[in-house]
Amino acid sequence: MNKKIEVFTLKIIGAFFSFIVVAMVTKLMPPKEAGIFFVLIAMQLTISTFFRLGFDYILIKVNADKLNLEILFTSIVIIISFFTIIGTGGLFILSENIAKIFDLSTSSINILLLSFFPTVIVFVISFFFQGLQFPSLFTFGSTIVIPCSLILTFISFYHDVGSVWCIVISSWFSCIIMTLIFVNVVNKEVWVRPNYLYLFNTIKKCKSIFGVMVSTIVMEYALVFILGKYGSFQQVAYYTLSMRMTLLVGFVLTTYNAIYLPQYSILSFNKDILNLKVLIKKNTQQMLFIATPTILILFCFSKEIINLVNDEYVIASEVLSILLLSQIFHVMTGPSGMILMMTGFDKQNQLSQVLSASTLVISGILLVPDFGAIGAAYSYLISIVCSKCLTNFYLYKNLGFTSLPTLGFREVL
Repeated sequence: MNKKIEVFTLKIIGAFFSFIVVAMVTKLMPPKEAGIFFVLIAMQLTISTFFRLGFDYILIKVNADKLNLEILFTSIVIIISFFTIIGTGGLFILSENIAKIFDLSTSSINILLLSFFPTVIVFVISFFFQGLQFPSLFTFGSTIVIPCSLILTFISFYHDVGSVWCIVISSWFSCIIMTLIFVNVVNKEVWVRPNYLYLFNTIKKCKSIFGVMVSTIVMEYALVFILGKYGSFQQVAYYTLSMRMTLLVGFVLTTYNAIYLPQYSILSFNKDILNLKVLIKKNTQQMLFIATPTILILFCFSKEIINLVNDEYVIASEVLSILLLSQIFHVMTGPSGMILMMTGFDKQNQLSQVLSASTLVISGILLVPDFGAIGAAYSYLISIVCSKCLTNFYLYKNLGFTSLPTLGFREVL
C-alpha cells in the first residue's frame, strides 16, 4: 500500500477512536464528571510531554544528519526514564496542592501518577519509529494505541474500577503493545552502550526544541485547565467534545507531517530549497482539498451531529463552529512551524510558538470566566492565527516562500 494512503488511513482510524472515547465518556457520565475525566486526561498527556523534555523530536531531526540514531535512542530512554520517575515522585508530594487547584480529589491525582511512565515510553518509541522513517508505526503509537486501549478498558473495567483507573490500565496496556512492536521491528542491537557526550552535543544543536514542545502542549491543553479552574467541568466537556470533532479536520495536517517531516529535513540538509518549496506547497494544496468536505459537513450539521452524541451537549455547536474556523486556517496555512524546526530555524519557530501560547493563555484567562467554552474557542482561534502568521513570516524571511498553497497567483506574504 502507498505510504501516504496507509498513514492517512491510520490517521482517520485514530481520529475516529479519539472521537469514540469522547462520545463514550459523554454517554457514560454526566457533563460534570465527563469534564473531570477530560481534565485528568489532559494532565496525563501534558505532564508526560514535559517529562520527555522534547528529546523525542530530536529523534526525528537527527535522521537527516545520518547520525547514530540507535545510540541516541538508548541515551534518551535512560535520561527520560530518570526524569519521569523523579518528576512523578515530586508530583506525589504536591498532589494535595494540585488537587485543590482544580477541586479534584487527591486520590484521583495519586492514581493518575501511575500512568505517566508508560505514556512517556509509548511516545518515545513512536518518535523513534518516525526518525527511522516508519510513519505508519509512528502514527499507530502516537494516534491509535492510546484511544483504542481506552475504549477497551472502559468497556471491560469502567463499572468496576472507575474512570481514573481506566486511564492507568489503558496506558500500561498501550506501553506493552508498543514495546512488543519495538522488539519485533527493531534489531536488538539498538540497546547499545549509551553515549551521553553525543547526546549532549545533539541537544545543543536542538536546544530550542524543548521550548517548541512546551508551547505546543500549552496550545493543546491549557484551555482545558483554564476552563477547569475559571469555568466549570461542564464547560470542559463541551469544549473537549467540540475540539475532538474538529480533529476530524486537523488530522489531515498531522498525517502529512508524519509522512513528510523527515523529507523536509533531508531536503533542507541537502540545500535543495526549490524542491522543498514545491513539495510543501503541493502538500498544502492536497491537505486543503481533502479537508474541505469534512469542514462543510461539520459546519452545516454541527447541531445534528452533536445531538446524536448527547442532546445535553447541543450548546457545544457554537463552540464547534468557532473551532472549525481555527482548523480551516490551520490547514490552509500549512505546517509552517514544523518546517522551520526541520530546516534549522528552531529559534524563530520557538519565538512564534511562545508568543502564540502566551496569547492563548492571556486571552483564555480574560474570556473564559465570562464566556466559558465559547471564550475558550475564541482564544484558540486567536492563538492559531497568531502562530501561523508568525511562522509563515519567518519561513518567507529565511527561505523565500511560505507554506500557503499556490492557487494560480504569484506568491505574496
